[in-house]
Amino acid sequence: MQPQNRNDDIAFRGDINVHDYDGSIKPLSQAKVWYNYDGDYVPPRTYITEDWYRDDCCLLHWLHNILGITI
Repeated sequence: MQPQNRNDDIAFRGDINVHDYDGSIKPLSQAKVWYNYDGDYVPPRTYITEDWYRDDCCLLHWLHNILGITI
């Protein structure tokens, strides 16, 4: 589902940390609102810490620790 505006995005993803327009990391509620050339809302990329894989899947953890691969 593609959120149509900032409020929908926060309702869907929560007030997570994202990459702001200038490259800084901010909560979604404080990040600059982006629009494409058609005037559609563009959700900022989610900021993922290096610890994201630990809770998600042991295979991803193994790939990162043993092979140095981050997916």
